[in-house]
Amino acid sequence: MEAQDASGAVRRESIHAAFPITERKGAEEKFRRLLEAAPDAMVIVNGEGRIVMVNAQTKKLYGYRREELLGMTVERLMPERFRQPHLGHRKRFLDKPQVRHLGTGLVLYGLRKDGTEFPVDISLAPLETEEGILVISAIRDITERKQLEMDLRLTQDKLRTLAHALMAEGEETQRRMARGLHDGFPQKLAAIGLRFSTLQKKLPSASRSLNTEVRSISREIQAFEEEIRQFARGLHPAILEHLGLIPALQAECGAFSTAHKIPVRFSHSNIPKKLPAEVSLALYRIVQEGLQNVARHAGSTTSIQVILRCTETGVELTIRDNGSGFDPESAKQRKGLGLISMEERARAVGGNFSITSTLRKGTEIKVQVPLEMSDATTANPAR
Repeated sequence: MEAQDASGAVRRESIHAAFPITERKGAEEKFRRLLEAAPDAMVIVNGEGRIVMVNAQTKKLYGYRREELLGMTVERLMPERFRQPHLGHRKRFLDKPQVRHLGTGLVLYGLRKDGTEFPVDISLAPLETEEGILVISAIRDITERKQLEMDLRLTQDKLRTLAHALMAEGEETQRRMARGLHDGFPQKLAAIGLRFSTLQKKLPSASRSLNTEVRSISREIQAFEEEIRQFARGLHPAILEHLGLIPALQAECGAFSTAHKIPVRFSHSNIPKKLPAEVSLALYRIVQEGLQNVARHAGSTTSIQVILRCTETGVELTIRDNGSGFDPESAKQRKGLGLISMEERARAVGGNFSITSTLRKGTEIKVQVPLEMSDATTANPAR
């Protein structure tokens, strides 16, 4: 196999020093064939950083002839911005040679002869010889993979944008429905109840059973009227618009405690009196969904904490219960609509969503939303 020495003279590179004498010839030929058969570009570099062996895939990938590559410093196969840092990386590898994969969490690039760049995946392995350590580099062009990843991200972004638009449209639809229910049905039911009360006064006092039935119907009408009001409040919390997030969450936690007989302790500190409307709505909906999740799944829950506080970077919401908990790994595989909804609402306002749970120890949901203090006004006192 052809190579070059430091002076640039072409010579035959032998790897026989890495093998017992009796196996040299066969081992060298086997190594050469394996190198040429590799699906990736294979570049072998000596301790001075000069290329001593390449395979056919290397020529194809970089656009050089084999004789151009032999003796070239390996840094020439990478863009200028990577060359100086690579000198230090190469020295550290030779000081402690071991098999390793480069670029975890990074994007590395190769540089072709024509000056074009392309993303690469690189693995290194040391080869000890009598002449010193050689470094074997397996280089793979990952342009197609990166394009697929970019296409996937674009698709995810489009789907997320669509989901956020659908949530906003849903909120507007619910707002209109809530207004219609609040302004229409209760008044009509109240009018019917008034007519029943008038009718009751006109009934003969002797018609005791009839009077009892009319009173019962009147109570049912009043109860139904209240149910409609509660349903309307669930569709769109008018209190959130008129009084702000803190009173709205206090009312929501109180209503949940009454309905499900589970104490909910709500506390807040340094929350601005007026948050951006979209942030207030997102946090309110997340609390709603979080409490409903507890009601649906945490059968042994005896207490819930809802904590809202302002940090240096934004607003942090925590929903914590002492219920039965669950296995987070299995939950990832079967993430329900409630968790998806909460996560997407947090994302829609630029926030982060996380959930931790331990079997028989409860669950904690945490939402962090970045907030410029110029977006909000004076803080509410801590409670």
